[in-house]
Amino acid sequence: MGADVPRRNLADPSYEPSDDELRELSQRAFAHIPAQQARVARELSERIAVLREAAATAAPSAKAKAP
Repeated sequence: MGADVPRRNLADPSYEPSDDELRELSQRAFAHIPAQQARVARELSERIAVLREAAATAAPSAKAKAP
């Protein structure tokens, strides 16, 4: 859908968008997903690293307290 093509009213139930229009809409709607997934994966990895470090430093003292 170029700049010279008018926007269609997708709320109009009588309007049936073309395959190209639907493809463009879905690409725009989900364009943020890869970056968001990468950010969440990075944050999760960082959180896991922090928790592993905390567990590694806490483990020896926890074992010392065990009967």
